[in-house]
Amino acid sequence: YLPGRGWVPVDVSEADKQPVLKDYFFGAHDPNRVKFTTGRDIMLEPKQKGEHLNYFIYPYVEIDGVPHSDMTLSFSFKDFQG
Repeated sequence: YLPGRGWVPVDVSEADKQPVLKDYFFGAHDPNRVKFTTGRDIMLEPKQKGEHLNYFIYPYVEIDGVPHSDMTLSFSFKDFQG
């Protein structure tokens, strides 16, 4: 966080892999990055009964107002030719 500017993007893992671009990755994201959430203490709509979320990348599940994390996740992707 920089006073007068706000939050600054940082990608330490990429800066570590590409030391020549370390200055770039301490202040910018390349086009291969995806923004998932903004902020912390996230409240969903409708409001979850569980605590605020620090980030919202994976599915959040509540059953009868009780948060559940015992689930099987499956992700896939497909390349589209543009």
